[in-house]
Amino acid sequence: MLEKSVYFLQTMLVFYYFSTALQWYSYKLKRVLFHFSKPMWHLIFFVLPLAVIAVAGIFGKPIWAGLFLIISCISVIKWTKKLDKKLIFTARVKRFWGIFVAILLPFTYILHADYQAASALIAIFGAYYISGEVESKIVAKGFEKKAKEKLLSINPIVVAITASFGKTSIKNFAAHIISKQFRTYATPASVNTTMGIVKDINDALAQDTQVYIVEAGARAKGDIAEIAALVNPQYAIIGKIGEAHIEYFKTIENILATKAEILDSSALKKAFVYENSEAEGENIVVFGYEKGIQIKNAASTLEGVSFEMELDGEIQKFEAPNLLGGFNAINIAAAVLLAKELDIDIETIKRAVNTLPSVPHRLQKITAGQKIILDDSFNGNIDGIKEGIELCRTHPHQKVIVTCGLVESRDELNIELAKLIDEVFDVAIITGELNKKLFDENLEKCEKLFLSDKNELENLLKEKTAPDSIVYFANDAPGYI
Repeated sequence: MLEKSVYFLQTMLVFYYFSTALQWYSYKLKRVLFHFSKPMWHLIFFVLPLAVIAVAGIFGKPIWAGLFLIISCISVIKWTKKLDKKLIFTARVKRFWGIFVAILLPFTYILHADYQAASALIAIFGAYYISGEVESKIVAKGFEKKAKEKLLSINPIVVAITASFGKTSIKNFAAHIISKQFRTYATPASVNTTMGIVKDINDALAQDTQVYIVEAGARAKGDIAEIAALVNPQYAIIGKIGEAHIEYFKTIENILATKAEILDSSALKKAFVYENSEAEGENIVVFGYEKGIQIKNAASTLEGVSFEMELDGEIQKFEAPNLLGGFNAINIAAAVLLAKELDIDIETIKRAVNTLPSVPHRLQKITAGQKIILDDSFNGNIDGIKEGIELCRTHPHQKVIVTCGLVESRDELNIELAKLIDEVFDVAIITGELNKKLFDENLEKCEKLFLSDKNELENLLKEKTAPDSIVYFANDAPGYI
């Protein structure tokens, strides 16, 4: 009985690791298997423990499994403490664990020790399959039905926003402007998946909401179509399209097609699309620097963003002193066009733009003593990071960048980024292992420092930064990246 308890506890530790990885990657097993940037973790916390169980069972040496269990417990505890994104025991995770234990218990205490590793695998992957079926065919459908009914009863104007870059900013800007005239609610933070939106509707959408703004994200074809079918937006915005998540989409054509799914809403009245989206049609308004409603005289400094647009035959100037980055001219323009479509007068829109708050962790300027901090830690696209770098270039004193590079992108873009960093910064602190080799090979002029444990970052910054420096945090990916 004692040896089977050892096998059971070891399998529980393996499952803890497995369920943590699944939660990081939205319960997509293929992504955990083929897109995981730290495969050594799979070996240490999944493969090795199960191999020890198998060997101990075959050779009748439960003491081996017992000793390894102690080592495994210590390793998992240390690993968990260092994680910046730990397993959250949501209702889904609790159901997942319940199914796993229900499968594992009888196998563990009925089958011979020789079969414990096989039992563990059956329980782990059996729980994954059964849980997936339960979540998709029972739980999700019930929650979706409830969300649709609630949305129908409130009957707000629904706006759906998607883009490769800047969708959260467009959402926040639109909500800020439109709230000057309507009771407005927007999906919080970066909630942009079907089930995230379903949960938000059920938990937080107020009955008196007049305008509901939904951010729509995607990592596969059909993701945005699913969101469009759920919320049926009357208005849609497609911002700038680029190579974000190209690892999953494979081609830019697939990204364009997926973003265009937002236009499939049966209730769609009008859509505002950035010029490189390639979308066109009767109810589609194009905007950009070269096509359709044009953005002109855009300017970006450490003191803010400004630009002009011609609306109803008149040139209108918009100023956003709290925002940084020329790319925000695109995001503000989209929000302005939507607000104007909802009959908000131009002066109200201008005043609202002037008070737009910076989006947390998206080129957010923070002054700390004489130092300037540019917090762009939620930005993972090359265009946005380039904009941040150009702002840093204007700073007359020491320049420091903290980044892991681009995630889910091409090596060529990371090499381009490394060369630009080398040109502008005095110190480059590279976090994580994902792009370490590329940066090591391509950073030649600036001082380069590689940091595997982000807990050491604060002390390193104290040591390496001058009192009047600018510190740019670009794309702070979680530790498992």
